[in-house]
Amino acid sequence: MPEVVEIEFDADAADYVASRLWHRSQQIFVRNDGSVLLRLLVCHDRPLRTWILGFGDAARVVEPPQLVDQVREVLERAAARYR
Repeated sequence: MPEVVEIEFDADAADYVASRLWHRSQQIFVRNDGSVLLRLLVCHDRPLRTWILGFGDAARVVEPPQLVDQVREVLERAAARYR
């Protein structure tokens, strides 16, 4: 079931993110610090998580809380592999 997903991208990734059409539902909000907030109405599934993770530390999921938790868990497991 599609739901609102919000992802914050830092200034380093902002131009790239803002210059692309990622989904027909997308809304992009440019912030004063050069970052952008991307809002989509999509299903949060594995391909979406993989896409977000591909941005490394330049991306942060803001909403929904379940997706925040899923991405955080993947990152924690990945970080543990380097300890």
